[in-house]
Amino acid sequence: MPPKDRHLMPTIRQLAYISSSKLPLEPTLLSDILDVSVRNNTNDKITGVLMHHDMLWFQILEGDASLVGQCYQRICDDDRHTNISLTLDCTVESRAFPSWNMGYVGPDEIGAHSGHALKSLDDLRPGEMTLDRRHCAARELSLQMFKTFQER
Repeated sequence: MPPKDRHLMPTIRQLAYISSSKLPLEPTLLSDILDVSVRNNTNDKITGVLMHHDMLWFQILEGDASLVGQCYQRICDDDRHTNISLTLDCTVESRAFPSWNMGYVGPDEIGAHSGHALKSLDDLRPGEMTLDRRHCAARELSLQMFKTFQER
């Protein structure tokens, strides 16, 4: 059997960001955000996970490069949050969250997904640590979440 041509294998763009919420998160607002995200992501075949804690958002998106880029631009244009910081942008051969059009992980799970390196998303807030350390911590959180959900 001939080796697979890497150029013919589909690649998936994985993108992660952190941002600050402008408003406190009410349960109905979270429900509305998740409903719209699931609908849009289903249409665009984007999967991922969303975390919210203490006025901060952390989200991982994965799918077709251009569609993930368009989704990220909509997020950047959304006036419900500010201080958006891209923490991960890479391509991989397979999805980490293949069955999650938009999963939600609560604040109590952040420590477990970060190998207890983070107590909350606040640890990723600009100014709390150097930019390089923030990006490393966000990348580690992303990677741990990928690993955890791939094992499920």
